[in-house]
Amino acid sequence: MDRVTEIEFAGNVARLSNLIESIKQERECFLSDAIICKTSKKTKGEYSRIGRKLFHSSVEIGLLNVFGRINNKRYFYKSLAAAKYYFYQDQFFEYLKEVIEKTSNVNDLSHLDSVCDKGEKYLNFLKELQEVLGRKFQGALTKKKSKRMALAGLPKDWMIELAERAKESKYYTEILISALTGCRPAELKNGVRVSRFFDEACNSDCIAFDINTAKHKDQSAQHVRRLVFSLNNPNELLSLLMNQFEYELIDDDNSFTSFISSEINFTVAIRRLGAELWPKHHASITAYCFRHQFAANLKKNGSSEFISAALGHTSEKTKKNYGLANQSRGGAVPLRIEESCDGELIRTIHNEYHTDYDCLNLRP
Repeated sequence: MDRVTEIEFAGNVARLSNLIESIKQERECFLSDAIICKTSKKTKGEYSRIGRKLFHSSVEIGLLNVFGRINNKRYFYKSLAAAKYYFYQDQFFEYLKEVIEKTSNVNDLSHLDSVCDKGEKYLNFLKELQEVLGRKFQGALTKKKSKRMALAGLPKDWMIELAERAKESKYYTEILISALTGCRPAELKNGVRVSRFFDEACNSDCIAFDINTAKHKDQSAQHVRRLVFSLNNPNELLSLLMNQFEYELIDDDNSFTSFISSEINFTVAIRRLGAELWPKHHASITAYCFRHQFAANLKKNGSSEFISAALGHTSEKTKKNYGLANQSRGGAVPLRIEESCDGELIRTIHNEYHTDYDCLNLRP
């Protein structure tokens, strides 16, 4: 182990030790064995489910906001009990102690850093839980706002600014893909295939994104939507992504697959970047802001059927919840969408509102 690595390793061990002590103090403030012994097996299972949901939601918007949106008194207090139980019986605290006991060589360094990051999220949840436990139910404490309202007040090129800011981030490519396609974080976790090719139909270089559609009502088959963009007049985001072909592991067919390992960490990274760029903005910037912006751009440059297909919706009615035409910022929009099921092409939808539609001789 070289000196620099040894210092970094010792720093992470100290960081983890401090986390364990802080977590221990927070837990002892309000948790007791009574929570465990008085709970039935069925209730324990339900508390675990609710607790996991609360934790995942808190990472994105904060635990205080999560409880502020609960407008049912019974569910409010049930969620409080679930949060207390979930983090008392959760094995993560014991896992932290086990990690520090077993950590003894440099090979554990990257893993130890990851564990510390998770521990800090865990500790932050416990601190917020302390504050929530001091509250009484008062109805919905905060009105739930549509995520598309987060777009209000952002600069016209906000996605480009955020992408530029993320150049040193491990999520740089994935952020570009989200900004261009509006895909869900869950779809990025499944992996999005990006390919470059020459399309004879429109006599133009193109780039395509193959997305395994999440939340499809038919879960028995694999549904894929392919978003095809013309590079005839590429915008800045497309240009930035094209540069990534030099750094990604490219397959023989001039494609690569990009994915994230954690939806939560991806969203946290985007929130942090947004806060750094626009600290006074009225709402957090999350992964779904890309989806709303993509929908807004499409609503100004796409038919109703095309918009729903691009977003991966099975119902055209759902699109009304995403973006507004007056929020469009002139971003890149697909030339066509190809939908397939279990590898078989079902339909192709052309975007008749695309600026290249006529000049590429696609109109029937």
